[in-house]
Amino acid sequence: MKRLIFVFLVLVFSMGVSAAVYDVEVNPVKDVIFYGEKAVFDVTIKNLQDVNDKVTFSISDLDWGWDKKFFDIGSGGQIGFNLGLTPPEDAPMDVYSLGFRIYSVNDPGNYVYSNLIVNLVDNEDLLEVKRIDYGNGLDPSKDRSILKLTMKNVYNFELNDLEVYLDSDAFSAMQTVSFGDSELKTIEFEVNVDDNSLEGDHDLRILVKKGDSIYIDEVQNVKIGQYPNLMEDVVEDYGFLTKEINVIKRNGGNTVAGDSYTMALGYFDRVFSKVSPRPDLIEKENWQYFYTWNFQLGPGDEFNARLFVNYRDPLFLLIAVIIIIYFIYYMSERGIILNKKVLTVKTTQGISQMKVLLYVKNKGKRRIKDVRIVDILHGVEKLPNEYGSLRPNKIKRRGNDVVLVWNVSLLGKEERILSYKISAETAIKAPMKLPGAMARFKIGGRQYIVKSNSNVIYS
Repeated sequence: MKRLIFVFLVLVFSMGVSAAVYDVEVNPVKDVIFYGEKAVFDVTIKNLQDVNDKVTFSISDLDWGWDKKFFDIGSGGQIGFNLGLTPPEDAPMDVYSLGFRIYSVNDPGNYVYSNLIVNLVDNEDLLEVKRIDYGNGLDPSKDRSILKLTMKNVYNFELNDLEVYLDSDAFSAMQTVSFGDSELKTIEFEVNVDDNSLEGDHDLRILVKKGDSIYIDEVQNVKIGQYPNLMEDVVEDYGFLTKEINVIKRNGGNTVAGDSYTMALGYFDRVFSKVSPRPDLIEKENWQYFYTWNFQLGPGDEFNARLFVNYRDPLFLLIAVIIIIYFIYYMSERGIILNKKVLTVKTTQGISQMKVLLYVKNKGKRRIKDVRIVDILHGVEKLPNEYGSLRPNKIKRRGNDVVLVWNVSLLGKEERILSYKISAETAIKAPMKLPGAMARFKIGGRQYIVKSNSNVIYS
């Protein structure tokens, strides 16, 4: 208050001293602002002097931001411009009185003071929720219920295109509204209350926003009425040697409801059937059985009794067992068996010669073509010098290793023996491991790989 009185006295004194220099008119364009916005004033300056002058201006509170401007005004002339003022980031919500000084650049003694009033407000202080009206309660059984929301625009300026959201676990709604100066407005919403909404008080979030600016974000209570609605649906589905019965009881109301259901089935149906959940009561009369379930359903809950009679799966199981037995037998009677045997010639110095035998046998009754057999000798100095009846199709050296490759075809149940001899330059004294051979072949378009046993020879 003291600050305002001081500014007022300075204004009166300054206007009295310099009234004959300039005629200044200031009109607010936007004097109620939020954080991040600019206050805007329309300023008109008239030069009352007999000479041309160059004028500028300053603001008493240097923490506020504005654009410095200079104007050349002829004698008796005038200029007009918009003055934008930006509050400091840490400025509290308040009404600010800012001194506005217009003065001559040529003669700073020529000046005029004016006062600029800026109201810095928070978005959440602009609107108030006055009341919510929904009669005796919102009815979930109706397609539409009316809810009226009354709000007040606290300040004397317009609020346009505000988005008003209502959100609860029972319904949601949205409208775009505008408020005039200090307007009290009642907004009518048509809401569709969820059928599963429980009776009683529910939280209702009221959110009013525009872009990222939030004006209201608060929670009120609304009341939901009660109604009963117990529904039943029986679905029967018949398939190949199967029968399925689904009984669905659903509480579509918003209060707890109790009920029971009884299902009858014959003797053989019972033997080949599965039922869930387990019945609360099973009664037998002649050759019929009666299953009874008792249940309590809360709002929105379901009870599902399922009976599945199945003659098909036992039949399919029997067929599957027969197919598996046949498949195991068939698979055991196809493919290739590959064995590797090594014979050695020993002297007093060690092993001087080896004979390698590869036994290749077709287990099945059908011919297998393009069987590729590969055997590798590691660390040998000489190539094999003698072969059996079937010479390798390819013999190549790879570093200190020798690779032997045969391409053969095998008739049903046929067995072949591939052999070769190799002599050592120096007698082998230490134990030596010979890796297993490998056979690659195709059956029915699918490729298979079989490996033989490995061998270790001792001197």
